[in-house]
Amino acid sequence: MLASPPLHVLATRPLEAQANKVLAVLSEFLGINTLFVAVNDGTTNVIVASRNRNAVLVEPSRSPLAEAYCRVVIEDRQYVEIPDTVKNPRTSVLPPTHRLGSTVFVGVPLVLRDGRVIGTLCGMDADPVEVTPRQRMLLDTMAEFLSYVFELEWKSYTDSLTGSGNRRFMDTFMDDPQTANRRKSVVFCDMDNLKPLNDVWGHDVGDEALRRLADHLQQVFGPCGPVCRPGGDEFVILLPDTPGEAASDMARRVRDAVQHIVLPETDNARISVTMGVASTADPAVPWRDLLRRADATMLEAKNTQKGSVVWNVV
Repeated sequence: MLASPPLHVLATRPLEAQANKVLAVLSEFLGINTLFVAVNDGTTNVIVASRNRNAVLVEPSRSPLAEAYCRVVIEDRQYVEIPDTVKNPRTSVLPPTHRLGSTVFVGVPLVLRDGRVIGTLCGMDADPVEVTPRQRMLLDTMAEFLSYVFELEWKSYTDSLTGSGNRRFMDTFMDDPQTANRRKSVVFCDMDNLKPLNDVWGHDVGDEALRRLADHLQQVFGPCGPVCRPGGDEFVILLPDTPGEAASDMARRVRDAVQHIVLPETDNARISVTMGVASTADPAVPWRDLLRRADATMLEAKNTQKGSVVWNVV
């Protein structure tokens, strides 16, 4: 299961620079006042780049996806053209309409190869605008290009075996001010006896065990925070705004679920995990301090009782 690209990865400066280049090209060929690129994680919409000719209609900003015109494009998953945002029932009630009044809006989704919509390429104008078929084709082409660039960048943050975030992603997440200054929990998960699995049944079986575990971690923890595989048989789950009790409950759900997995082409070989959980209500505690505590807690648990979940409050 491939995790969704989070906003702090999609909204990096290199991608912002590419988005600005695309907008500069489009502005030469489209007679529309405002062009912008936005990314989203299903909840929040972030405008990473904008270009206004005269009236400033859009600037880089962050807002709930439900309150953004981009939501319409994402829901339809295709080119959208709204001649009057005041008269359209899907946009008339949205905050941008209350702020700007009647505008023309057009948008194209940014779609990854697996079908996920991660953002939009949009245009707006307070005056009537006609988008010709050739201009729409140009919008589609530039949207495909941006989708490709974003996907390449996201893959550089992804563990190729499990689809989890890699160490680069984990470091980026922990350094992001949007995630750092809040209460948080870290779960450090270690697969028990991966080496014997590899030695007896081969690395294909060991790889399958890691993929199965990553799938369960993503299913349980994914809605709350990213699942990362920094290397080997270890996974780290970073959970902003998640108290330790909830993190521990989720960890136990994963531990209990994976015990029932029977690996194929083995003599009923099964998966077992040991987890250390560290949590804090103090937003000043850095992620890395909590990560070290979760790691130490996991090692203590592994030395005393493999297959256990231990929670430590910082």
